[in-house]
Amino acid sequence: MRSTPDMQSALEEIGDKVKAQAERLSPVVTGRYRASWYRTTSATSTGLRLRIGNRAPYARYLEFGTSEIQAQRVLGRSLDAINLA
Repeated sequence: MRSTPDMQSALEEIGDKVKAQAERLSPVVTGRYRASWYRTTSATSTGLRLRIGNRAPYARYLEFGTSEIQAQRVLGRSLDAINLA
C-alpha cells in the first residue's frame, strides 16, 4: 500500500493523541517517566509505522508490572481511551 501525506498526517495525529493521553495518565514522582514519552512515524516498504513508547529505563515495569508491583498499563489505557471511530 502506498502512503500519502494525508495518511501520514492522520497517523501522526492519532499518535499525538495517544502520547498526550499517556502523559496525562503517567504516575509522577520525579516527572522523568512522564517526560520520557515519544512518538515517531516512518515509511516502510509495506506502508507507515507509528511507534509510541517511553524511554525511562523502568517504563516496562510500570506498564506490565512485576512480582512486586502492580501493572499500571499507562500505554494500554491510553490506547483504550482514544476513540478512533
